[in-house]
Amino acid sequence: MRVCRNCKKMVLRVHQQNQEGFVKTDIVQLYEKLSNVKEQLYTDIPRYNAIAESLNSGEMDHDLNYATEFRGQVLKLFDLMDLISKKILTLGMKSEPLPPARFQNLQKKIRMYATNFMQDQMLQLQTLPTEDELVFLHEQRKLAISQRITQERKEALEVQRLEQERQEKKRIQQIKGHQRNTSWPSMAWAKGTDTMRMKVDHDRSIGSTGDESIGWKPQVIDQTKLGAEDNPLEQQITIISNFLEQAKKAGKIDEVKILQDNLQDLEKEMHLKKL
Repeated sequence: MRVCRNCKKMVLRVHQQNQEGFVKTDIVQLYEKLSNVKEQLYTDIPRYNAIAESLNSGEMDHDLNYATEFRGQVLKLFDLMDLISKKILTLGMKSEPLPPARFQNLQKKIRMYATNFMQDQMLQLQTLPTEDELVFLHEQRKLAISQRITQERKEALEVQRLEQERQEKKRIQQIKGHQRNTSWPSMAWAKGTDTMRMKVDHDRSIGSTGDESIGWKPQVIDQTKLGAEDNPLEQQITIISNFLEQAKKAGKIDEVKILQDNLQDLEKEMHLKKL
């Protein structure tokens, strides 16, 4: 096909542009490699820092040798990024003619970006402890965990103690309330040398007329049956159990319910003290 000189130049120019569209230039290939290294660093640096932080806190989830090797891999990526950015900077500088000013400016900007990126990311890398430091950190962590567990146990016992006091106050209030609202004898506990003494107030149960049939009153348990070796809580359980048995025999439904509740509270408290 015959064409004029001007048309031939135009056709050759279009053909060259098409060829350049399919062939990547050196700077494009190097920049793609630089971008791949950058993405790999974005992935590896957080992983490494998490391992280093775990080791520096005394945890035993990671191995120090593995962390050291991983750090070496990250540093090699920095070296590779530095090498690629330097190649981009010097690309075409040893040939004639030199690259255009706009091309040289692009090369400098890529190198500057790579340098700033490496500086910022390397500052984020955490240091690793030595083997001796790691042993010390492990011991410190064990001690901290032990102290925390001890503190938590103390707090749990304190909560348990306060709950026991609350239950005891509730139980005493229930007994006092029942004594006020029924014809039961009031019980006043006082510590003796080895046993507890019960004082029965007959005035409330008998009334001013002296008629004992107005209200039901349990018989006081014989002090010899309590046992000198029993503690006050066990003595109270024995006494309440005796009252409960008397109330059942007398058919006192309300009194049986209150006594059962009191007995359950005492047994729970006894169980907690044995833990």
